[in-house]
Amino acid sequence: MSPIAEVQPFISPDVNPAVTTGADEHAPLTSPTVAPGWDHFIDKTLIEWGRDPDHFADEDFDPPSNEIIRFATRTACLYRDAGFPAPDRVVPDADGGIVFEIRRATLSEKIHIWNDGTVEYFCLSGAKVIERYPVELPFGLSGTRVQAP
Repeated sequence: MSPIAEVQPFISPDVNPAVTTGADEHAPLTSPTVAPGWDHFIDKTLIEWGRDPDHFADEDFDPPSNEIIRFATRTACLYRDAGFPAPDRVVPDADGGIVFEIRRATLSEKIHIWNDGTVEYFCLSGAKVIERYPVELPFGLSGTRVQAP
């Protein structure tokens, strides 16, 4: 596993409930927060792309379809909820897919969502691919489970 994938999302242990009440013991007043970076990319990038179909009108490539944008949003929520570090950037690829990328010095990790719904993980050192494998998610474009090839 790569060094970035091993990063813990929280430095301190989970926050225990500060106060509980008899009314609702399952919803503490304090709860762990998720990385704000994921929410930023979900709200300010992916959802905005889906809202504005003309966002990429002046670009010279195939923009991601609304189906791919929704799929990427579900994928981002899955990674956010699992506590993975947020990407440094989210960009469309030239063929209608979407790429989540984390960069640390010369190491770069990418989750590439291809325009057909295939998902792959890449780890690069500089421009050299050092790891590449398919990613199996608990859902697919149609909402069904995707099996890795």
